Amino acid sequence: MKIADYKKPSDWELFFKHRTKYIPLKLLEQKFNTSIDFNILICPDHIAKIDGSKETIIINVKEYHGVKDNFAYLEKQCRRSLDDIIILGDSITPNTVFCKDNPNFKFAGTWFESPVNVVEQTVGPKKYLFDFLVGTRSLHFDYLYETFDKKGLLNPNNLYNYHMGKNPDFDHMDHPLADCWRDLSKNAEGYGNAEENPVDIDMWAEEFGNDSVCLHNSWTSRIVPDKAYQQSLFSIARETQYFLDGDDKFYIPTEKTAKPMLCKRLFFTLGHQYENRNYIELGFKPYDYGNNTWDMLPDWKDRTNKFATYIATLTQDKILAMYETEKDTIQHNYNVATQDWGQICFNFVMERLKIKYS
Repeated sequence: MKIADYKKPSDWELFFKHRTKYIPLKLLEQKFNTSIDFNILICPDHIAKIDGSKETIIINVKEYHGVKDNFAYLEKQCRRSLDDIIILGDSITPNTVFCKDNPNFKFAGTWFESPVNVVEQTVGPKKYLFDFLVGTRSLHFDYLYETFDKKGLLNPNNLYNYHMGKNPDFDHMDHPLADCWRDLSKNAEGYGNAEENPVDIDMWAEEFGNDSVCLHNSWTSRIVPDKAYQQSLFSIARETQYFLDGDDKFYIPTEKTAKPMLCKRLFFTLGHQYENRNYIELGFKPYDYGNNTWDMLPDWKDRTNKFATYIATLTQDKILAMYETEKDTIQHNYNVATQDWGQICFNFVMERLKIKYS
């Protein structure tokens, strides 16, 4: 039977059933004598699924753009203040209800379960220094590419891929599914927020197992490029919309961060202002943190320039030495990333329900 032929689970089942000591939603409602509405929000259209007539509203904000600029609509659909809903957030937005200052908010961590084709990093001299998938064509990423190029980083000793140029060796190091599907963009021409088409779900399940068909779509970005990882020493993690500044900034550790972390591979993150400091608040430890001086800069172009300057100082010898000095940190980050995120979220929901109804 094809995956598409199976009955689609409810959001509650999808989020909790195979990730926790599961309790069906109806039993939980009976236990606390309340009605509960639970929804996973990925895009603004999903807000319409919320049933505000229920006594308890619980949401998982998978992608921040699912609620960004839609707080009023979200509150209207919930029929109550956002302070009164339980939020399991994969995205953290400072100075809003979507951050740790809200007692009804819990970081969900589901992106750390998204990578497939995971392989542990081997440490030793490599042909290439780093891998760098710049991203979908955009003016911001053009600037990032050009900045790296000016620093002499886009050379045959590094693996990189963007519409402005690439190391052709990278073409032969990706997983076959990623190689076939990555360039099938919905918006093939020009600039914009083009999204890759997901890999055929049955092909994905055959390759990576049914358990990998989960909370995340079958995006090629979830696939670890194992050959590239084994022939290079670290990754450039350009996190989502790192160019947003001021009140627009948010933190969402995605598969870009999760892949090297689960492979016990060094990586350096270019994100919003204080992105790496936010990782510390989540329990992680950024590598060579004392030299992450780009992290504090409020302007995205300044962060990009400072980040490229730092990457240009790294050599194979420095990185090999760092694998030794950061050995405990690499294991620590792996341990944090592989926590039982589903159970953590379920325990938090139970705690909030007990406070409210017991």
